[in-house]
Amino acid sequence: MPKNKKIRFTVTRPQKPDRKALDDNLKQYSKSYNFSGKLEAQLPIDISKAQELVIGLDFGTAFTKIVIGSEVDAEALSFGKYGYLLPSQFYSDNGGNCSLYENGPNCFKDLKLPVLTRSASLFDQVAIVCFLALVFKECRVWQKKSIYRSIDIDWLINSGLPTESYDEKVVVSLYRKVINAAWICSFQNKINIRGCNQAIKNIEAKDFNYIGDYRLHSDCLNLFPEFAAQIVGYVQSPSRRGFSHLLVDIGAGTIDVAMFIVSSTGGEWLFEITGKDIQTLGGDILAKHRMHHSKAVIDIREDFPTDVNFAQLLGVPLNTLKLIDKPFISAVNSSLNKVVNSVALGHRFGEDITTFICGGGSKIKLYTDQVEALKTKFPLQIIPLIKPDRLRNLDIHRDSYHRLSVAYGLSYDPLNIGKVTRKSVSLKQVINKRSQNKQAEIDRNREEMYK
Repeated sequence: MPKNKKIRFTVTRPQKPDRKALDDNLKQYSKSYNFSGKLEAQLPIDISKAQELVIGLDFGTAFTKIVIGSEVDAEALSFGKYGYLLPSQFYSDNGGNCSLYENGPNCFKDLKLPVLTRSASLFDQVAIVCFLALVFKECRVWQKKSIYRSIDIDWLINSGLPTESYDEKVVVSLYRKVINAAWICSFQNKINIRGCNQAIKNIEAKDFNYIGDYRLHSDCLNLFPEFAAQIVGYVQSPSRRGFSHLLVDIGAGTIDVAMFIVSSTGGEWLFEITGKDIQTLGGDILAKHRMHHSKAVIDIREDFPTDVNFAQLLGVPLNTLKLIDKPFISAVNSSLNKVVNSVALGHRFGEDITTFICGGGSKIKLYTDQVEALKTKFPLQIIPLIKPDRLRNLDIHRDSYHRLSVAYGLSYDPLNIGKVTRKSVSLKQVINKRSQNKQAEIDRNREEMYK
């Protein structure tokens, strides 16, 4: 970089991921794919006697987390060598067969990024279906080894949405489509790109009646904004507090900022969202921003490097890295202040704001510095999210539970996730036939559950 020359950096917009290998595979094997002939045998179950299990799906930019819940407890799914944090990527061989673990010649990453940038192509959707199909197959493998192995299971899926509300129709429609297709594809004996491509096209054309027994009934799929799911785990816990709360969830793709108030009405805990902002400014985006402006590429496999180490890896002076970071810091600061200032409206808070900093990027100094800066203007009390007793994994440390908190919140029965309002506008809870049938039972149990 020439001396004495001012360079103005801007926040880098993430580039679309390369899906050429997927396109090549579909072109190479262009003949029709006998989908129905490659499915596992599916035995009918008696719904009235089946055990209901909820798959809490937190499909993340860098990692995907699953917590499977019943009415009384929940368990985080471990993915072998990856543990509870499954990299959001998959491999395929030259025949299009997919795997989470094998290092095939093709590796597909950045699966969620096109969703966040609202630019998901058909190939991006096929890649998501392949990955989620592999995840759902793992859930059924877990069941066969669990205490539920000899019981018929009635599966429900609660998925987080990377949105500010329930009403972003494009994202909601996309999630419903890819999750339904992935559930069907998870019954393939071997998850295959061609099968997933056929599934997503036929789902869109509403032409999948011939394998109706494998479809996920509309009552069994519910979608909730990720920030609401993360709050639910806290609201359902004995450590909940009153007054204002601030949640800052720093993921790989986004920074999600929410202010909310917890209250109790007639024995039911409610939370009102008083301020909300979500921006594509997560840890992976920060890394891509730094690499783009330094014109260097590095591979971050483990913990996010310190600023000094990051500058060394990029081959730039630390001062240059700080200049590159300036617009990014400004954008993060703007998101945080936008939410808190909109709630404060120029007035002082009468009580401390209970504050949670969560997500994979919660240890990155750039973000923690901006949250700490808020403390000079607002009375923040930063506390950790407490690991709930309902989560029975003994090896999940209390300091790492926050990475699983979204999936955990989603592992509740959808009717028990609670009531969310935003200011005076109610965010309507998902009501379906299954929920209506259980309403009387839930009403009887609700007061006891919230004590």
